[in-house]
Amino acid sequence: KKSVSNCYLCDLSKTRKHTLFGYGNQNSKIMFICDEPSKSEDDLGSFFVGNSGDMLAKMIEGSLKIKKEEVYTTNLVKCRGTKEASFQNFESCNCYLLKQIDIIKPKIIIAVGERVHDYLLKNSGDFLRYLSWYVKNQKSIWGELNWSNYLL
Repeated sequence: KKSVSNCYLCDLSKTRKHTLFGYGNQNSKIMFICDEPSKSEDDLGSFFVGNSGDMLAKMIEGSLKIKKEEVYTTNLVKCRGTKEASFQNFESCNCYLLKQIDIIKPKIIIAVGERVHDYLLKNSGDFLRYLSWYVKNQKSIWGELNWSNYLL
């Protein structure tokens, strides 16, 4: 987390207000991976703010019947820039995401949205190999969820 707050691996770091590493229970068996912090999240420096954050929280709490604090949520990129994050930005933060998965050791990993799915399963050979290994060795489940912005 500390290394992320001092990270300057990509251009997103130049215009960020805050870094958003992760939120929730670090012992959770459920991990949600979103694409990037929203403008509201960057402005306030916390997860689950703004319309999309509220929608995702309601989806978690309504569907899973657990509080959003009981799952672990992170993003592909930990900063918000002035433009939408690119796949190159996702690549820059990939080492942080892999470390988070190693630390949390979730049993269920949920990709939130098409961009997350596309990056993790189509464009990141390293992550796909890692995920295949992880799911097999940790006996985990991989799933996908439509992003709340799409539903708004």
